[in-house]
Amino acid sequence: MSSQKAGIILLLLFFCNNAFAQFKYADSVTIPKYGFQNELSAGEGLGYFIDPGKSIDFPEIQLKNFTVSKDVFFKKFNRSPQQNYYWVRFAIQNNSDSVLHPFIFCNGINYVTLYLVSPNHPVQKILGGGLRNRNKNLSEEEQMYSSLKITLAPRQTGMVYIKMVQKTQEFFFTGIEIYKRDAFYNTI
Repeated sequence: MSSQKAGIILLLLFFCNNAFAQFKYADSVTIPKYGFQNELSAGEGLGYFIDPGKSIDFPEIQLKNFTVSKDVFFKKFNRSPQQNYYWVRFAIQNNSDSVLHPFIFCNGINYVTLYLVSPNHPVQKILGGGLRNRNKNLSEEEQMYSSLKITLAPRQTGMVYIKMVQKTQEFFFTGIEIYKRDAFYNTI
């Protein structure tokens, strides 16, 4: 009787461990989207990279393997954000026949540079962040909250690279989120 209970407990622990492992994996490849239904896909290929030398530029980062775990990335960023440059990479796709203007939200980071690389389209480079000089293309709220508006043509796919540089101790970063304009302004 007791060996049967032990077997059931071990089986239960195995399934729970598997479920938590799958949940953790799913979380590591998901970017929350607000205001979009099926017209936008994002998050595939989500990866993290830490540049301790603060020297890697955009052409070079495209050749790097984004293999830093989410846990290590967030732990280092939240403990000593000034010591490194931090990069996030993910795929994005417009599934609609209309132009989309998603806002990529990076929380309260001092300097954010976003690059969108897409076949047959010029590279989009968008600058933002709380300490960056005022960007005429962003509202005050969009700049303050490190929200970067990109343009996706109908059916356009691409890879997003985000470089985050933190100079001060005042910051807030919980991950990347994507908003439709109305959804962004309804949450701030």
